[in-house]
Amino acid sequence: SSAIKRNQVAIVLDKNLVVGALRFYPRKRDGIVSVYQFAVDKEYRGQKIIFQILKELNFEEYEFLCPIGNDFNKYYKKLGAKMFDNANLNCWKLNIGLISK
Repeated sequence: SSAIKRNQVAIVLDKNLVVGALRFYPRKRDGIVSVYQFAVDKEYRGQKIIFQILKELNFEEYEFLCPIGNDFNKYYKKLGAKMFDNANLNCWKLNIGLISK
């Protein structure tokens, strides 16, 4: 995919098994990194894999968009992100420098 060609995909391996993956896009206009998709293998959930990927990417601020009423909103809150309304979506912002986990 084009995200792979632009180096905008991060994965976590355990031996030769992909246990987590994340697709992101650093915006030029404001430096915020939009996280588009992520997944963690069921056996590895609860181990803060997505948070570790975000720390390793080493950007300051991340943004996640999520439909209002979607269960993923609970995940973003647990991650430490702060919610801002954005039309029909919740906009979550996470500043890695402000979080210590």
